[in-house]
Amino acid sequence: SYDPNDKTEARGENIEIGQFTQDDYLFYTIRFQNSGTANAQTVRIEDMLESEFDFASIRMIVASHEYTMERVNNKVVWTFNEIDLPYESQNEPASHGYVTFKIKLNPGFAVGDVIENTAEIYFDFNPAIITNTFQTTFIPNLSTESFDVNNVVIYPNPAKEVVQITLQNSTETMAKVVIYDIIGKAIKTISLSNTQQATINVNDLSTGVYMIEITTDSNLKQIRKFIVN
Repeated sequence: SYDPNDKTEARGENIEIGQFTQDDYLFYTIRFQNSGTANAQTVRIEDMLESEFDFASIRMIVASHEYTMERVNNKVVWTFNEIDLPYESQNEPASHGYVTFKIKLNPGFAVGDVIENTAEIYFDFNPAIITNTFQTTFIPNLSTESFDVNNVVIYPNPAKEVVQITLQNSTETMAKVVIYDIIGKAIKTISLSNTQQATINVNDLSTGVYMIEITTDSNLKQIRKFIVN
């Protein structure tokens, strides 16, 4: 079943060891939804980072609502004060929220290492809702020349205003991005030129699930799913 309170990382569960360097980031999104019976006045997210992370490297990317963020050693806390988050049965689209951040790893990661991350979400004075534990596993290189899901980073996901697309550990550059709706109809095409980064405006899209197709200048393609909320 679908759990609206979860944690994901932009690259997926497996990363080829050759596709990730000391300068690269992991991109995490923590999502939450008020499934109670009254508006939530305060939402708090707590994330206890494991020792594999470089705690000081954490950087915010985007959040769904105004927030404060505090880090003490490996504990990161986001607080949404006076958020007045509607409850699901009252206003389902508005009952969601999220934070997206990036963070580096400490030196020494190797094939077989598993990086875990879990968050706790508090709605007002209720007990914590614990997200899934997202596991990132470093795997051997599958090939010396490839353009696959590990080369494409899309964040934030879910998105609200914009989607950032970044090609990493690849010599490929983007030529075109096409966004499709859930039934496969192309609804937006963006032409690009010799770039590995692009910012795509999605604030004109309705809430829902979309597919985004990235075509490189060498005519290689990757299709990824993303959510607009």
